[in-house]
Amino acid sequence: MDYKKAAAMIMRLFVLMVVSLMQARCACAAILSGYFPMHQGLYWNFSCPEETDTMSWAINGDFNLRGAGSVFMLYQGNGRVLCLKQDWEGVRVYAEITPDTLYLPDKPYLFYPRDISSEPNASIQDNVTLKIYTSPQKNEKYEQTGTETRHISFIFKSSEEIQVGAQQYPETAVIERTTHRGQDTPVRETLWLARAVGPVKITVKSGGKEKVYTIVSYAGLEKKPPAYPLSRYFPLKPGMRWTYQDQSGQQRVTEAKIPIKSKLADNMTLIPFEDYLHDVCFVMMKDAGLVMPQKYWNVNGFCQADPEQERPITLLPVELKAGTFTYSRSYTISRRWPNMSEMAISDLELVYSSVPLGIEDVTTPAGTFKGCIKIALANMARAYAVQFDVIRVGYIWLASDTGIVKEDLINMFNYTVPEMAHSIFDVRFWKLAKLETVTPTPVLSYQDAQESPPAAAAPVPAQKKKTTPWEGMTWENNSKEMYDKAVDMTPFFVRTLAKKRIMDGITAKAGEKKIVSEEIVLLSVKESAADKHTQQVLVELKKMRMQ
Repeated sequence: MDYKKAAAMIMRLFVLMVVSLMQARCACAAILSGYFPMHQGLYWNFSCPEETDTMSWAINGDFNLRGAGSVFMLYQGNGRVLCLKQDWEGVRVYAEITPDTLYLPDKPYLFYPRDISSEPNASIQDNVTLKIYTSPQKNEKYEQTGTETRHISFIFKSSEEIQVGAQQYPETAVIERTTHRGQDTPVRETLWLARAVGPVKITVKSGGKEKVYTIVSYAGLEKKPPAYPLSRYFPLKPGMRWTYQDQSGQQRVTEAKIPIKSKLADNMTLIPFEDYLHDVCFVMMKDAGLVMPQKYWNVNGFCQADPEQERPITLLPVELKAGTFTYSRSYTISRRWPNMSEMAISDLELVYSSVPLGIEDVTTPAGTFKGCIKIALANMARAYAVQFDVIRVGYIWLASDTGIVKEDLINMFNYTVPEMAHSIFDVRFWKLAKLETVTPTPVLSYQDAQESPPAAAAPVPAQKKKTTPWEGMTWENNSKEMYDKAVDMTPFFVRTLAKKRIMDGITAKAGEKKIVSEEIVLLSVKESAADKHTQQVLVELKKMRMQ
């Protein structure tokens, strides 16, 4: 038998074996592969008679979650994020994020299975215990505050043809998912999954009430979606001022300032957008779309800039088309403000992605805006030096000649080291309260400000116990200098957070007498972040000990 005949025979045996296995599985199982596709840029928009707003699910953004590796994000609106990962058995949840709570399961649990028994009353069962992390004092410090046990079951109900609106779905897999959360009333969700589309109908039953969600649109529904020019929906006009009302009724302001000439590139004019925190995005419109060559972080007092100013990161594409996924990445350099000199520890990785979901009317305190473009956003700033990410994910709505009229965004810290708890630091359910045009003003004296030289450190007498009326504490030996050194050695982009964590540790350990020893400072710095940079800081601090 020659080689070709042997190869042909092996191939025939392989095909026969695969067919036999598929027939054996199909005899008692429904294969769900392809009925709920999950890829970056996919989305589903649903309407519900009891709700005025469209419910949207969007897959946009991924990151490295501690203990799990790379996970992708499914944003379900109202500050709810599922961190998911696929395997041969299905799609699993590795973390849940809500506006004020993080849920971390003891093991990843099923979001939906790949295949399920089609025999009557057969089900897939899953049990999981989730650790609950919150910030009881609302001070950005997250800690475990409880646990929750869930029992989840999946049942294949039927395969049926349904019509939603004008669209016919000839074959949908109907899956029932029931979730018991402790002693709470169980929640029963029924999903109609269409091949290559995903969910086209969802019913949710709980406590005797039922809501029905039906598909309005999804990624790929429109073969030739209309294109909307970004310049029309994101005006770059100096003097425009947007006042937003947040979920607590407070007002937040963003304003376009006087254009400036870049210090890092010739013939480049930037439009500064300064927000209520005095962070500033320096942007311009280019062929790729809205780009951001530079950004100033007020809380840390530094600027990050693309190394190639002519090819900066793209925030939004030049044309907005439903279903078009846009992805942009950049490795920026941190620079001192305002002279823009490069900093020693500086690299930040930026990732921005977006996908327009369609057109909606939006009602805000400033009025009703017709034909707004709803966009799913995700962006990440990754700081390798201190091993953590700043992540933003959610939706914005852009109105013609107006800009952002509504935001539904959640902002998170993601840490690689187990000593640090992931946390939520900002949730934005904002609506436009007022749009006005004012006389343009400069931004942060960017052009003319001069940095003052650092003050010389005063000599410290040896073996002297000193009391410093700072925070009402008594600092022994070189403890205060060690604290200052630890803060100064922290990269600018996390200095404020690190300073707070170190001081929280010092305050707790100093007790009612408020006496701070050198060992208290060392221990507090060590607990603030267990990474390579922290170890370098500790080496320097130990050299300063007098005891």
